[in-house]
Amino acid sequence: MNKKFLSAILFGALMVTSTGTFVSCKDYDDDIDEINGKIDKIETTLSELESKIGDKGVTSVTFDEKTGVLTVVDGTGTKTYTIKTTAPDVDEVTITVDGKDLKVNGKVVGQVGDTVEVKDGELIINGKATGMKVGQYAILTDNSNGVVTITLPDANGTLQTIKLPTALAAITGIEIMKTSDYTLPWGKATSANSNWAGPKGAIAKDQLLVGTPSSLVVRVTPASYDLSAAAIKLIASDGETEAPATISATPYEGIITKAASANGLWVLDIEPNSTVTASNIAKAFQYKGSDIAYAVQVDGNILTGYDTKVAPTAAVTNKEVNALYANGALVATASGFSNPPAVVTVPYGKEVTFSVDNMESEEITPSTTPKTYKIKEQTEVAYDAYLTTSTPTTLANKGITINGKTMTISSTAAAAGAKNISLTVNYVKFDGTTAAAVDFTVNFEGTEVDPETPVSEVTYKAMDTPGKIIIDLGTALTGMSTADAAKVAAARMKWTVADDKAAKFIYASPTVKYYKDLKADGTDGKTEVAPVTAENIKTVKYAVIQNGSYQTTAEAGSYTLNLTLTDVDGNEFKKVAAPVKVTLPAFDELLSKSKAFTDNVLTALLSGTGSNVKKYNMTNAYNEVADDFKWANIKFEPQPAADGTALATCTTGATPTLEATGVIADNKVKQNVTVKGNYFIGGTANTKLKVEIPSFEVKFVSPFADAAFLFYKENAVVTPIAVTLADDSKNANTGTYTIAKRTGAGTSANKYNGLSLKASNSEKEFDNSIDLFGTTSASYTFKVKDAGNGEAAIDANNGLKLEDMPMGVGVYETTIEVTITDLNGIKTVVNIPIKVQ
Repeated sequence: MNKKFLSAILFGALMVTSTGTFVSCKDYDDDIDEINGKIDKIETTLSELESKIGDKGVTSVTFDEKTGVLTVVDGTGTKTYTIKTTAPDVDEVTITVDGKDLKVNGKVVGQVGDTVEVKDGELIINGKATGMKVGQYAILTDNSNGVVTITLPDANGTLQTIKLPTALAAITGIEIMKTSDYTLPWGKATSANSNWAGPKGAIAKDQLLVGTPSSLVVRVTPASYDLSAAAIKLIASDGETEAPATISATPYEGIITKAASANGLWVLDIEPNSTVTASNIAKAFQYKGSDIAYAVQVDGNILTGYDTKVAPTAAVTNKEVNALYANGALVATASGFSNPPAVVTVPYGKEVTFSVDNMESEEITPSTTPKTYKIKEQTEVAYDAYLTTSTPTTLANKGITINGKTMTISSTAAAAGAKNISLTVNYVKFDGTTAAAVDFTVNFEGTEVDPETPVSEVTYKAMDTPGKIIIDLGTALTGMSTADAAKVAAARMKWTVADDKAAKFIYASPTVKYYKDLKADGTDGKTEVAPVTAENIKTVKYAVIQNGSYQTTAEAGSYTLNLTLTDVDGNEFKKVAAPVKVTLPAFDELLSKSKAFTDNVLTALLSGTGSNVKKYNMTNAYNEVADDFKWANIKFEPQPAADGTALATCTTGATPTLEATGVIADNKVKQNVTVKGNYFIGGTANTKLKVEIPSFEVKFVSPFADAAFLFYKENAVVTPIAVTLADDSKNANTGTYTIAKRTGAGTSANKYNGLSLKASNSEKEFDNSIDLFGTTSASYTFKVKDAGNGEAAIDANNGLKLEDMPMGVGVYETTIEVTITDLNGIKTVVNIPIKVQ
């Protein structure tokens, strides 16, 4: 048997221990014949079918492969949709749910609850291709998440995919997301308050006044279950005693079109029923003086453990308002209620609810999902409150109405000239007495429009000197209508960063200029349009954004800048989206390695005097590539030894120096040091605008590491040095000889002759004043090798003096071994070859 599409039902928690076998499809003629009620034939697209599904979801989805008719039943009736083409045949596909295993043709391909899709006729599990061909057409019903996914052709033969919510008959489980006691703030009216005009009505003496309680948040399974229509009770552990309360469920921040709650989260509101009075509320939820633990019962079924307590607080009588909220967001604290009054900004055309509640938040993580939900616990400071204004007629004329704690602003309020109004919050405390009113001001924002199709993306590379971001606006302004252009005379042109990324964008409050064209090299605007008016706005082609410095919180990344045009009343009439990608340079665009590097090892010569002798100037390690490179923006970070011992430190600034603090011991450098670091674009305060320095090794060496003794004869270096003892007229036959220090200027007319010492590109004649790197840079010891008792020493004024050299042995060669100890204590051995004759 060949089949034309895959039809699979994936079960949720109730079915994980069951085994079911499903063939890819079957004839559904009998099912279709039995469908009664309204039939709505869909003639165009699956999207039309999707739009006609009621809020309760679908109860049946069937397909007749002979006729190509898809039949969907929901709470409003039956919808049919006929596909235009027929599917190519594919092999029979059998899906089996075996325990927790999801099997296709007997092969385990996943687990119950995995994401199952069909792409290009292939079965996809959790985004991974299975290699199993199931055809192009698919109907997947996922009862775990309450979704049916349908992939079929539209009237043009083009494949479309829609998702429909399912209407499940029963709830399978409830998880309590917040397990602390459910608290009820309450009080008792000390006297009647018949003039109270708040939503809760007049107050009688001794009346029980219950405020807004804390919220009990639960998550239901399946997530699509509509808990608001269920009968909910709290039942004590005896299985019979019911909490004296009325319980209702509302979606927890659930905004979804086809399901009751977006994520299965619900808030249970528990209100004492009429049997609870001010006299018995303290004990109404107790048994023999102790709080009763309740379980949540839904439609007669106990679905939680007995771990929920309803705990009325002690009577509240004297709390005062200390915060003002609009739609749950804090807008002012107590200090803002004085002079000047609190100011609340609200948009036109939207309903805003004001309250005088304290709100505290905590994050809780459900045990079955890594997602973190924000649960808001609200405790009423006032028993009741309502809004008033001193100018109700004026508000009504401007399209603004007030009802209790809710203010509704019509979409015509902007045209009516609504700017700001003064409101008063009147409230009553838990003892029934009216408290001092709270005054505040409401300012109105203009109407908003959605961004148009984005202009071309711009890539901006952040270098040390803040540059210009050139936005090609295309025809966004040049193509404006005459009517919109006319509004510019009184318009505001404002640039903002979308998606709450303003703190991460490169500039905080940039300067923006507008141009007709650009310079020939494209680096800046050429013909500026300033100011932008109704007469010239249609000549604007480019916007150039710049600033003198970067934000310290800036980061590389992709951003959308919105250019918003508003009229004199603050109403948006045009919004242009401009994508900008902020990038950072590569390190080799900033610096290149100097000759001090051999592969990835830096040879750092330790030279200097006094406290500087252990330091290496890092500006010698690299060559600057970028024109605006700043050494003060770089931070080298020497890494410690394996045992944590610090091996080196590095300063920052215009001349960063690397200091060998822990690498010198026993007259030598004991090991190399690994160095990492970063270059901070715009300065080290911009901690996220950083370019990583490729890790490298540092080999600290003495300045005498490359030392050499040079003997000149007529400007030419000769070796070995010829010593003729017998010809020394002053010291004939004594075995004493002085190798003269270097003289001359090294020119052709005044040639070098004699002995000098060269190290680290410095050279000096050799006598008792020899010092290449400071007044006390080094000490010298001499040893004459293979020459009997011969000795060598620095002659005070003349050079290197030899004594007790062997006589009468003919011509022989020997070596004078010189040990140089620098100020860091590092020893370097240098040999002087000589020939005695």
